[in-house]
Amino acid sequence: MEKLKDKLNRIENLYKKIFLLILGSFLMIAPFWAGGLSMFLLSDTQVEWTKLHSVFVSAGVVFFVGGWAFNNIAKAIVAMVTRLSEKLSK
Repeated sequence: MEKLKDKLNRIENLYKKIFLLILGSFLMIAPFWAGGLSMFLLSDTQVEWTKLHSVFVSAGVVFFVGGWAFNNIAKAIVAMVTRLSEKLSK
């Protein structure tokens, strides 16, 4: 039973990791899409870089790096929670 639980947990973490990587990639590409269309002469719309573009790129980087390092971050959080619970129980 324990092996099955570990296997399902690894599969769940893999799907979370893939989701974060795809979301981060999308958020990093989205601000450049309209500018790219204009650059390739597919659109006449001129795009100016705003704070919203910076927010999307920043969020994309955070999600992408979070997905890339998901297992390490999860292990660190579990270790911190375990230490806190041990200190509080004493």
